[in-house]
Amino acid sequence: MKYIKYFRWLLIGITLVVLFIFFRDTENLSKISMYLVWGYILLAIAIVLALGLPFLYIAQKPQKLMKTLVSFGALAAVIVVSFLLASGEPIKLFDQSMSTAADSKLSDACLYAMYILVGIALLSLLTGGLRSMIRNR
Repeated sequence: MKYIKYFRWLLIGITLVVLFIFFRDTENLSKISMYLVWGYILLAIAIVLALGLPFLYIAQKPQKLMKTLVSFGALAAVIVVSFLLASGEPIKLFDQSMSTAADSKLSDACLYAMYILVGIALLSLLTGGLRSMIRNR
């Protein structure tokens, strides 16, 4: 756990240095690719950790495997339902060109997935609050 703390502070420090360079030299637009690369690196680290840490947790506590698999299955179900709900109808973009059907389907599916997940989060907040109010009565 100590290494994770140091790794997190290292990433925060590098990000602050990159931000300082960005805001110090706003006239030079050629450095934008460096910022995009750093953003991609941070995104890759976040994806690897988000997908890898549950497996580390499963390896440490195998009795929790079923609960983790149910959670992954529920997430997969939300993604599948989102793609089934997405229409994929091309839309007119701001430059008067039309989007492709695949781009429209992907953006619709992402929006539907976000709506479903936010709804689930709000519903679980409400039910948790109501459950605690009833128990503490």
